[in-house]
Amino acid sequence: MATTIQILSASAAKQFDIPPKLRWTDRRRILNVSPDIQKVIDQIRQPNNRAAFMLQYLYFRASGRFYAVESFHAVDIRVVARIYSLSTIDFSAYHKVVNSRHREQICELAGFQRMNSQLRQKLKIKADELCRIQQRPRLIIAALSDYLLEQKVEGVGYHALATVITTSFNLFKADTVKQLSAFLTEELRGDLDSLVAIPEDGSTASLVDLSRFIHSQQNKSIKENCRKLSEIQRLHKQLFSAQKALALAPEVVDYYARTALSFQPFQLTRRNEDRFLYLFCAVVHLNRTFQDSLVEIFLASCRKSEKEVTELTQAAVAEELAVQRAAVKVLVKTAESSQKTLAKIETAVEETATDPVEFLERILTIMRERRSEEPLNDTELPEFSSKGKDDFIEETSPDLSTKISVLLTLIQFDSKHSNTHLCEAISYFTTHEHLGKKSPTGFLTEKQKTHLYDSKGKLRQSLYKGYLYFATALAIRSGTLNLLESYKFRAFETYLIPSDRWQSQKSELLTKHAMNWAKSASPILELLREELHAQNEITQKNILNKTNLYARTDPQGRVGVKTPAVDSADEIPLSELMPVQGSVPLFQILSGIEKLSSFTGSMDHLYQKSVKKRPAKSAILAAIIGYGCNLGVERMAKMVRNVSSEEVSFAAKWLLSVENLHSANTSILSLTEQLRLSAVYYRNPGKRHTSSDGQKFTVGIDSIDASYSHKYFGTQKGISVYSFIDEAHKLPYSTVITPSEREAAYVIDGLMANDVVQSDIHSTDTHGYSEVIFAVCHLLGVSFAPRIKNLKYQRYYSFEMPSEANKEGYKILSSGRIKSELIEDQWDEILRLIVTIKSKEETASQLFKRLSSYSRQHPLYRALKQFGRIVKSVFLLRYIDDVELRQAIEKQLNKVESYHQFAKAVFFGGNQEFNYATREEQLVAEGCKRLIANAIICWNYLYLSKQISAAETPDAKRIIVRAVVAGSVVTWQHVNFHGEYDVSEKLLKGGEVFNLEELLDLDFDWYFTENAT
Repeated sequence: MATTIQILSASAAKQFDIPPKLRWTDRRRILNVSPDIQKVIDQIRQPNNRAAFMLQYLYFRASGRFYAVESFHAVDIRVVARIYSLSTIDFSAYHKVVNSRHREQICELAGFQRMNSQLRQKLKIKADELCRIQQRPRLIIAALSDYLLEQKVEGVGYHALATVITTSFNLFKADTVKQLSAFLTEELRGDLDSLVAIPEDGSTASLVDLSRFIHSQQNKSIKENCRKLSEIQRLHKQLFSAQKALALAPEVVDYYARTALSFQPFQLTRRNEDRFLYLFCAVVHLNRTFQDSLVEIFLASCRKSEKEVTELTQAAVAEELAVQRAAVKVLVKTAESSQKTLAKIETAVEETATDPVEFLERILTIMRERRSEEPLNDTELPEFSSKGKDDFIEETSPDLSTKISVLLTLIQFDSKHSNTHLCEAISYFTTHEHLGKKSPTGFLTEKQKTHLYDSKGKLRQSLYKGYLYFATALAIRSGTLNLLESYKFRAFETYLIPSDRWQSQKSELLTKHAMNWAKSASPILELLREELHAQNEITQKNILNKTNLYARTDPQGRVGVKTPAVDSADEIPLSELMPVQGSVPLFQILSGIEKLSSFTGSMDHLYQKSVKKRPAKSAILAAIIGYGCNLGVERMAKMVRNVSSEEVSFAAKWLLSVENLHSANTSILSLTEQLRLSAVYYRNPGKRHTSSDGQKFTVGIDSIDASYSHKYFGTQKGISVYSFIDEAHKLPYSTVITPSEREAAYVIDGLMANDVVQSDIHSTDTHGYSEVIFAVCHLLGVSFAPRIKNLKYQRYYSFEMPSEANKEGYKILSSGRIKSELIEDQWDEILRLIVTIKSKEETASQLFKRLSSYSRQHPLYRALKQFGRIVKSVFLLRYIDDVELRQAIEKQLNKVESYHQFAKAVFFGGNQEFNYATREEQLVAEGCKRLIANAIICWNYLYLSKQISAAETPDAKRIIVRAVVAGSVVTWQHVNFHGEYDVSEKLLKGGEVFNLEELLDLDFDWYFTENAT
C-alpha cells in the first residue's frame, strides 16, 4: 500500500483530532439542551457519566464528530462540572461500553448515522470526485468533513480521511497519467523532455526560460514574450486533443503546473512517467497565462493609442475652430468694407438722381477708391484643415501595429462565443500578408466604411488596421470577443456551473447551498414589494411630520440627510494599557501567536511528498516578515540571525502561497474569535458588521498588473489593496486590484472568503457599491449598507409606475418602475450565478467583470440590476430614516480607514512600494502583511485580556474593558518592527506568556448584562 500523504503537519494532525475550541456563546447555546435531550440525560444515574455524556454531546453538536475523552478541553470540563456540581469529572470511571452507548444515543438524537463499511464506500466515492476537481488535500479534508455533516453521518478522524484521500489521489493520478500516455508519441515525449533538459553550455532549461514573462511593454520585450508563447503554442497544439479528452479542472492544471514550475529541472527529469503530466499541465497553464498577459498589453497599448488619437483630434478641432474664427474675421472685414461702399453708392444715387453724368462720375470715383484700398491678402483667408479622427487613426496605426500586430497572430479566440464578423476579420488579417478589397469589413460601422478607401479606390491599410485593433480591444473589454484558452477573458457562460449539470442537479445544489427558499421569484418579489411599501410609508411620514430631525430638503426638493457624530466615551487612552513603545519585537509576537494558533501548520508544501523538507518555524516567520514588512525575502534571509538563509528562501518558495497565507490568517482569526474580549466591539451580538475599502500603493518595477493613476501616483504606476475588517478589527480578507477597477466587483469575494468572520451587514464607501452588488448580497443573506455620497441625487424605484407611486406631499419621489417580468424571466440564471458563487467554483469578481462587459445586452445583468434596484431603494429609505444605521456605517468605515495607517506601519520597507511584478507575488506580499497585522491584533487582545484577568477588583476590570471599547486594538506603537531580527530560542521564550485556557474562560457576562439594550 502507498505511503499515506502527510496532508497536515504532525501538530496540525494532532489538532484535527482534538475537539474544537468553542466560543463561549456557542458553548452556552449547545448546553442549553432541548427537553428531549434533557430527558435522556436525566435517565443517566451517575453524575460523572451525565457530565461525560454532556461533553460528548457538546462536541458532537459543534463538529459532528466524537473525540477521545483524554482530549477534552479543561475549560469545557470545568463548565460542565459546574453544571452537575462536580469538583472534576473522572474519565477513568467512564467505561468504554457506556461511552459507546452514549455515542449511539447522541447520533440517534441528532438524526445521524454511525459510520459503517457502506458509508465508508460513499466517502471514498466523494473523495474520488473531489480529487478530480481539487488538488489541495487540506481543502479536500475540509470538504469531506462538510460532506459527512451534510449527509448526517458521524465524522471520522485525520488518519481515516488521509488514507481515503491518499487512495483517491493515487488512483486519479495513475488514471490521468495512463490516459495522457495514449496521446504522447515518441516525438512529443522528446519535445516535452527537452523542456527540462539542461543545455551543454550550462544555460537555463527551456521550461525555466519559457515561464519567465517579461512585464515591460517595450517592443523588444513584447517580441520576446511572443517568441516564448509561439514555442508554448507549438507544444500546446500537439497536446490539445489530450487536453480535450482529459478535461482537467483548472485547479488540477494549476497544481501540477505550479509544482512543475517550482521544481528544479533535474527534479522533473528524475521522475518516471508522471513527469509528462506535470509538463503537460505546465504547457496548458503557460499558454493561458501568457495569452492573458499579452491581451492586457494589447488592451493597454490600444488605450494609449486611442488616447493619443483623441488628443490629436481635439487639437485638430481646436485648430479648426481657430481657423474658422480667423476666416470669420476676414469675412467680417470684407463685409464691413462692402457695406461702406454700398452706403456711398446709395448717397451718390440720392444726390445725383437728376444728373446721370454726375452719377456715373461719382460711381467711378467710389469704385476707384474701393480698388485703391489694401487688397485682400490670401493669407487672410486660411485654409481649413481636412484631417479628422480617421486620419489620425491612420497616422498612429503604424506605430501601434509595430507593437501589437504580432499579438493578434498568437491570441486564440473562441469563435463559438465571439462576434463572427470580428473573428473573420482577425483570421483574414493574421493569414494574409497584404490587405485589399477582399478584407472583411463586417465589423465596421457604415460611417467607417465610407472612409476606408482613398480617392483612387484603394484600401487605406493603416486605417483598416487601426479600426481592427480598436474594435478588437473594445470587443474583448465588452465581452463580445472571448479567448479559447484563458483564465481572465473567456466567455461568461464558461465560468458558470455548466448548464447541463445545473439542470440535472439543480435541486441538489440548491439544497446543498441553502438556497431552497429562493426556488421561485414570485414570493420573494412579493415580500420585497411589501417591505418597500412599508419602509416608504415610514420614511415619508417621518419627514413630513418632522420626526426625522436630520432630513434636509434642498430648493429643488431633493432629500438629503445629516449624520451627527457619535459621542466618544471619556475613558483612559488604550495606549496607556499597552507595553512601552517599541518594546516588543515583531518576531516575539509572531512566535507567540504561532504557538497558540499553529498558523504555520496551515501552510502546505506545494508538493505534498516533500513535506520531510519542511523548514523550521523561525524560517517561515522570517520569510513572512520579508514579504509582509516589504524588506524582501533575500534581504531578510541575510538579516535574520540563528536561521539559515537557505531555509528562509525555501520557506518563501514552497510555503508562502496565496492559499496557504489565507489558511494561516484564518487560524489566527479563529484564535482571536475565541477571545471573549473581542465581543465587546459588536454593536449587535447577533449580527456581524464588516466593511471594506481600498488603499493605494505604488509599484516600483514593470508590471502589467499595475496601472497609471495621475490622481494617486502622479507619473508612476500603482495598485490598490482592497481590505476587509469587522467590528472587532479582525482582517478576514484582502486582495490586490488595479486602481482603474471598480472595487464593487470584489465585495462578494471578501464576503465569501472566510468561514470565521461571517458578515451579516457589510459597508463600503461610494466606490464599493452597485445595484448588482445589492442584488447578490441580498441573495447571499448579507445586508449591504454602503455609505452614500450625494444622497439627494440617488434614484428611487417602485413596483408601480411613478405616476401611481408618488403620493401628493411626499418628498422622496420614485423615478422608475421595477421590471418584475425581467427578473422572473431570468430567475433560473440568477440562481445559477448565486450557486456558482456559493460553491466557490469561480470568484465573484471574475464573474462580475465578464458579466458587466455585456451590461448593455446581457439579460442576466439587466435582471440583477432590476432586482438590485428594489433592495437599494429599501436601503436608501432606511438610510434616510435611521440615524443609528448611518452612524454605525460611518463608525465601521472609520475602522478600515484606521487600518490603512496600521498597514503602512507594517509595510514600512522599500519606501512603501510594491516591488513585485506578478499579481501572485503581490497577493503573497499582501497576505503576509495582513497576517502580521492579524497577529498583532490577536496579541493585543491576549495582552489586554491578561490585564483584565489580573485586575483585582470588578471596578478595575470595568475600567480596562471600557477603555478597550472606547479605543481600538489596532494599536502598534509597542511593536518593534525594526532592529535586529533574532530568532534565538532565548529571545522567543522571553516574550509575554499567555495562559490560553484561562483567557478563553474569562467571564464577561457582567459587561453584556450591564450594556444590554
